[in-house]
Amino acid sequence: MRTSLLLLLALVACGDSNNKTVADAPIDTAAAVPDCMTYCTNIQANCTGAMAQYPSMAQCMGTCGAFAVGTIADTTGDTLGCRLYHSGMPSQMTPATHCYHAGPGGTSADGTTSQCGADCDGFCDIVQKTCVGMGAYATTDACKVACNAFASTPPYKSASTGNTRQCRLYHATNAAAMGQTMVAAHCGHATTTMNQMPCLTP
Repeated sequence: MRTSLLLLLALVACGDSNNKTVADAPIDTAAAVPDCMTYCTNIQANCTGAMAQYPSMAQCMGTCGAFAVGTIADTTGDTLGCRLYHSGMPSQMTPATHCYHAGPGGTSADGTTSQCGADCDGFCDIVQKTCVGMGAYATTDACKVACNAFASTPPYKSASTGNTRQCRLYHATNAAAMGQTMVAAHCGHATTTMNQMPCLTP
Protein backbone atom coordinates (compact mmCIF):
# COMPACT_ATOMS: atom_id res chain seq x y z
CA MET A 1 0.00 0.00 0.00
CA ARG A 2 2.81 2.41 0.97
CA THR A 3 4.71 1.58 -2.25
CA SER A 4 1.65 2.36 -4.39
CA LEU A 5 1.13 5.69 -2.62
CA LEU A 6 4.75 6.72 -3.17
CA LEU A 7 4.49 5.81 -6.86
CA LEU A 8 1.30 7.88 -7.28
CA LEU A 9 2.93 10.91 -5.62
CA ALA A 10 5.94 10.59 -7.91
CA LEU A 11 3.76 10.55 -11.01
CA VAL A 12 1.82 13.64 -9.91
CA ALA A 13 5.03 15.53 -9.22
CA CYS A 14 6.59 14.56 -12.56
CA GLY A 15 7.08 17.51 -14.91
CA ASP A 16 9.55 19.15 -17.26
CA SER A 17 12.81 20.89 -16.36
CA ASN A 18 10.82 23.97 -15.29
CA ASN A 19 8.77 21.90 -12.85
CA LYS A 20 5.65 22.18 -15.02
CA THR A 21 3.29 19.22 -15.03
CA VAL A 22 1.81 17.65 -18.14
CA ALA A 23 -1.37 19.65 -17.51
CA ASP A 24 0.61 22.89 -17.98
CA ALA A 25 1.59 22.04 -21.59
CA PRO A 26 0.04 24.39 -24.19
CA ILE A 27 -2.77 23.03 -26.36
CA ASP A 28 -1.72 22.76 -30.00
CA THR A 29 -4.40 24.52 -32.03
CA ALA A 30 -4.37 25.48 -35.71
CA ALA A 31 -4.13 29.21 -36.42
CA ALA A 32 -7.34 30.80 -37.66
CA VAL A 33 -7.41 31.36 -41.42
CA PRO A 34 -9.63 33.90 -43.24
CA ASP A 35 -12.52 32.14 -44.98
CA CYS A 36 -15.06 33.19 -47.58
CA MET A 37 -18.17 32.05 -45.71
CA THR A 38 -17.40 34.21 -42.69
CA TYR A 39 -16.46 37.18 -44.86
CA CYS A 40 -19.56 36.97 -47.05
CA THR A 41 -21.89 36.38 -44.13
CA ASN A 42 -20.45 39.46 -42.40
CA ILE A 43 -20.51 41.82 -45.36
CA GLN A 44 -24.00 40.78 -46.48
CA ALA A 45 -25.33 41.36 -42.95
CA ASN A 46 -23.46 44.58 -42.14
CA CYS A 47 -23.33 46.34 -45.52
CA THR A 48 -26.85 46.81 -46.83
CA GLY A 49 -28.80 49.41 -48.78
CA ALA A 50 -26.52 52.19 -50.03
CA MET A 51 -23.57 50.49 -48.33
CA ALA A 52 -24.08 47.12 -50.09
CA GLN A 53 -20.98 45.82 -51.85
CA TYR A 54 -22.39 42.66 -53.45
CA PRO A 55 -25.94 42.26 -54.79
CA SER A 56 -26.00 38.62 -53.68
CA MET A 57 -24.25 36.02 -51.56
CA ALA A 58 -23.35 34.17 -54.76
CA GLN A 59 -21.48 37.19 -56.11
CA CYS A 60 -19.59 37.56 -52.86
CA MET A 61 -18.67 33.88 -52.62
CA GLY A 62 -17.63 33.70 -56.27
CA THR A 63 -15.50 36.82 -55.97
CA CYS A 64 -13.91 35.93 -52.64
CA GLY A 65 -11.85 33.09 -54.05
CA ALA A 66 -9.92 35.52 -56.27
CA PHE A 67 -8.37 37.38 -53.33
CA ALA A 68 -5.04 36.44 -51.77
CA VAL A 69 -5.96 34.88 -48.42
CA GLY A 70 -3.54 36.83 -46.21
CA THR A 71 -3.87 36.40 -42.47
CA ILE A 72 -6.53 36.86 -39.84
CA ALA A 73 -4.52 39.80 -38.46
CA ASP A 74 -4.58 41.84 -41.68
CA THR A 75 -6.16 45.30 -41.42
CA THR A 76 -4.58 46.67 -44.63
CA GLY A 77 -3.49 45.19 -47.95
CA ASP A 78 -5.21 43.50 -50.88
CA THR A 79 -6.17 40.32 -49.02
CA LEU A 80 -9.22 38.42 -47.86
CA GLY A 81 -7.94 38.81 -44.30
CA CYS A 82 -8.14 42.59 -44.55
CA ARG A 83 -11.61 42.48 -46.08
CA LEU A 84 -12.74 40.02 -43.42
CA TYR A 85 -11.60 42.36 -40.65
CA HIS A 86 -13.39 45.39 -42.11
CA SER A 87 -16.55 43.38 -42.87
CA GLY A 88 -17.04 42.50 -39.21
CA MET A 89 -17.40 44.83 -36.23
CA PRO A 90 -15.94 47.87 -38.06
CA SER A 91 -18.67 47.66 -40.74
CA GLN A 92 -21.30 46.99 -38.10
CA MET A 93 -20.28 50.12 -36.20
CA THR A 94 -19.34 52.46 -39.09
CA PRO A 95 -20.66 51.06 -42.37
CA ALA A 96 -20.17 54.29 -44.33
CA THR A 97 -16.42 53.88 -43.89
CA HIS A 98 -15.65 50.21 -43.50
CA CYS A 99 -18.06 48.61 -45.97
CA TYR A 100 -16.03 50.14 -48.79
CA HIS A 101 -12.80 48.85 -47.26
CA ALA A 102 -14.39 45.39 -47.06
CA GLY A 103 -15.75 45.44 -50.60
CA PRO A 104 -14.21 44.05 -53.79
CA GLY A 105 -12.34 47.29 -54.49
CA GLY A 106 -11.07 47.67 -50.95
CA THR A 107 -10.62 51.41 -51.24
CA SER A 108 -12.05 54.29 -49.21
CA ALA A 109 -15.52 55.64 -49.98
CA ASP A 110 -14.06 58.61 -51.88
CA GLY A 111 -11.73 56.35 -53.84
CA THR A 112 -8.58 58.17 -52.76
CA THR A 113 -7.11 55.81 -50.15
CA SER A 114 -6.21 52.15 -50.61
CA GLN A 115 -7.17 50.20 -47.50
CA CYS A 116 -7.64 46.60 -48.61
CA GLY A 117 -6.09 47.38 -51.96
CA ALA A 118 -7.57 49.76 -54.53
CA ASP A 119 -10.38 49.29 -57.07
CA CYS A 120 -7.91 48.21 -59.76
CA ASP A 121 -6.26 45.70 -57.41
CA GLY A 122 -9.59 44.03 -56.72
CA PHE A 123 -10.66 44.29 -60.35
CA CYS A 124 -7.50 42.61 -61.61
CA ASP A 125 -7.59 39.93 -58.90
CA ILE A 126 -11.03 38.92 -60.14
CA VAL A 127 -10.60 39.34 -63.91
CA GLN A 128 -7.25 37.58 -64.10
CA LYS A 129 -8.63 34.54 -62.27
CA THR A 130 -12.17 34.44 -63.65
CA CYS A 131 -11.81 35.58 -67.26
CA VAL A 132 -8.98 33.39 -68.57
CA GLY A 133 -9.59 33.11 -72.32
CA MET A 134 -12.56 35.47 -72.01
CA GLY A 135 -10.97 38.89 -71.65
CA ALA A 136 -8.23 38.42 -69.06
CA TYR A 137 -5.18 40.55 -69.74
CA ALA A 138 -1.76 39.21 -70.69
CA THR A 139 -0.43 40.08 -67.24
CA THR A 140 -1.72 41.55 -64.00
CA ASP A 141 0.40 44.64 -64.62
CA ALA A 142 -1.27 45.11 -68.02
CA CYS A 143 -4.65 44.75 -66.34
CA LYS A 144 -3.80 47.47 -63.82
CA VAL A 145 -2.59 49.83 -66.54
CA ALA A 146 -5.87 49.36 -68.42
CA CYS A 147 -7.96 49.69 -65.28
CA ASN A 148 -6.28 52.89 -64.14
CA ALA A 149 -7.12 54.45 -67.52
CA PHE A 150 -10.85 53.95 -66.89
CA ALA A 151 -12.74 56.86 -65.37
CA SER A 152 -13.52 56.50 -61.66
CA THR A 153 -16.75 57.56 -59.99
CA PRO A 154 -16.47 56.51 -56.34
CA PRO A 155 -17.84 55.17 -54.16
CA TYR A 156 -18.22 51.64 -55.48
CA LYS A 157 -21.89 50.67 -55.13
CA SER A 158 -22.27 47.71 -57.45
CA ALA A 159 -22.76 50.09 -60.39
CA SER A 160 -23.91 47.99 -63.35
CA THR A 161 -23.69 50.69 -66.03
CA GLY A 162 -21.46 53.63 -66.93
CA ASN A 163 -18.04 54.08 -68.49
CA THR A 164 -16.19 53.62 -65.20
CA ARG A 165 -13.93 51.20 -63.39
CA GLN A 166 -16.71 50.74 -60.82
CA CYS A 167 -19.00 49.37 -63.56
CA ARG A 168 -16.26 47.00 -64.70
CA LEU A 169 -15.61 45.89 -61.13
CA TYR A 170 -19.31 45.08 -60.74
CA HIS A 171 -19.33 42.94 -63.89
CA ALA A 172 -16.13 41.21 -62.80
CA THR A 173 -17.86 40.16 -59.57
CA ASN A 174 -20.87 39.03 -61.62
CA ALA A 175 -18.62 36.91 -63.83
CA ALA A 176 -17.11 35.28 -60.75
CA ALA A 177 -20.54 34.17 -59.57
CA MET A 178 -22.08 32.82 -62.74
CA GLY A 179 -22.06 29.77 -64.99
CA GLN A 180 -19.75 29.50 -68.00
CA THR A 181 -22.12 31.13 -70.53
CA MET A 182 -22.67 34.22 -68.40
CA VAL A 183 -19.01 34.41 -67.40
CA ALA A 184 -18.09 35.24 -70.99
CA ALA A 185 -20.73 37.97 -71.19
CA HIS A 186 -19.73 39.66 -67.94
CA CYS A 187 -16.01 39.33 -68.62
CA GLY A 188 -16.72 41.12 -71.88
CA HIS A 189 -18.50 43.93 -70.06
CA ALA A 190 -15.64 44.23 -67.59
CA THR A 191 -12.67 44.33 -69.96
CA THR A 192 -11.57 46.18 -73.09
CA THR A 193 -11.06 43.12 -75.24
CA MET A 194 -14.65 42.04 -75.94
CA ASN A 195 -18.18 43.50 -75.83
CA GLN A 196 -17.93 46.39 -73.38
CA MET A 197 -21.63 47.22 -73.20
CA PRO A 198 -22.95 48.39 -70.77
CA CYS A 199 -19.55 49.69 -69.55
CA LEU A 200 -18.86 51.01 -73.05
CA THR A 201 -15.39 52.37 -73.73
CA PRO A 202 -14.99 55.45 -75.95
